[in-house]
Amino acid sequence: GMSSITDVHPDLAGLDPKALDRLTAWNKYLVETERLASSAVLVARHGHVGYHFACGEQRPGVPIAVDTIYRIYSMTKPIVSLALMQLFEEGKFQLTDPIKLFIPAFDKRRMTVFKSGTVQNYETEPCRRSITIKHVLTHTSGLSYGFTPASNPVDAAYRKAGLLPKGATAGKVPDRDKPDFSQGEFFDRLAAQPLLFQPGEHWFYGFNTDLCGYLVELLSGMPLQDFLSQRIFAPLKMVDTGFTVPPEKHHRFASNWMRRGATPGLGAVQPASAPRTGLKEISEATDEASYLFPKKEMFMSGGGGLASTTHDYYRFCACLLNGGTLDGERIISTATLKWMTSNHLTRRSPSGGMAESIDMKALAFQAGYSEAQPAGTGFGLGFSVRINAVESGIIGSVGNYSWGGAANTYFLIDPSEGMIVIHMTQLMYNDPMKLPLRAQLGSLVYGAVVDPAPYPRMMRSKL
Repeated sequence: GMSSITDVHPDLAGLDPKALDRLTAWNKYLVETERLASSAVLVARHGHVGYHFACGEQRPGVPIAVDTIYRIYSMTKPIVSLALMQLFEEGKFQLTDPIKLFIPAFDKRRMTVFKSGTVQNYETEPCRRSITIKHVLTHTSGLSYGFTPASNPVDAAYRKAGLLPKGATAGKVPDRDKPDFSQGEFFDRLAAQPLLFQPGEHWFYGFNTDLCGYLVELLSGMPLQDFLSQRIFAPLKMVDTGFTVPPEKHHRFASNWMRRGATPGLGAVQPASAPRTGLKEISEATDEASYLFPKKEMFMSGGGGLASTTHDYYRFCACLLNGGTLDGERIISTATLKWMTSNHLTRRSPSGGMAESIDMKALAFQAGYSEAQPAGTGFGLGFSVRINAVESGIIGSVGNYSWGGAANTYFLIDPSEGMIVIHMTQLMYNDPMKLPLRAQLGSLVYGAVVDPAPYPRMMRSKL
């Protein structure tokens, strides 16, 4: 079986223990200087945990623990994308299928696309292309999230329609978390708003994976939580992952934190000086309640609703690195997973010829959104995918796939090094620390990798 996260062997993982001391010092520094309330890092390689360290507070006065439960927000997306691809393997759809086949409100004849203008006065044009399942899996549909700069008329329309993601509101309950608000109503309302651009024209982060979660429900006939539990969490023994946290685990649920003086809200632009102002707990009753005291008919956000632990997310990553199987339980085929972790962003030149593989930057609708990632990063079916090792100046291998969450959580899988990296914390609101943290974590982790990988890209089948 797989080694437990408390069973740490740097030598077997090909990591230099002295170099790992720097990683520990970094974690402690982030907490001592109040850049983060807590910091937990796990590095596994060659099927062994080579490093696992956590420090800081879960709640004021309560130290972080190995089994602390975190809001993983957008790290829900790879899990839900994989669930949808399990149904793909059953022949339930093709990537080229228009989603209107499953959700009639997304018929292009009833949809519009933003053309130009201001929030008060803007023009739209007809939608010329059907949104396909590929568009929603790759964030190229034209859907938004409603929290990008307030000057954007589409996002203003989302806010007016009460369409906001989990964690986006500061103190205001989004419509989706009100009683009697169904998934169907949410997506019908979403389809009624103008798209940011014609489907397929650009990459932009939005409600796409929530839509994937709804498609999982429609295609399987099961609530999303039940499908994920049966098909992913149970086989992988992800015992603490779900849309809610049961009463006997409430004491393990971490508080969410923000910088003192920061502007609440996911799209808020924070001053660069923020890390020096210290932290405060976000005492957001509505947010806590949605995890701890869920109402019966809960909106399960496929884009950001899960809570999980370092242990559980490590098991998910280990299954991916291992080609879709873990401890004898296979959840997806090696070939499907290889396809999912390939770059699916392409562009055809008007002069003809082959379509070329391009990165998110080349396809981005608006510069500046941090999840559009460094240069040389494309996007697969639920993951960002590294297509150029050197352009960004951030260390890493071609073929790396990764994603992060709104509270600064992050995971990275490097198939060529046989390596998994997970960083868990809870710091909200687009903090200026986010990208520097990932780059620093990369230098420290890769700075500890010392043996040449003794086998090709794929990890050996037995973990």
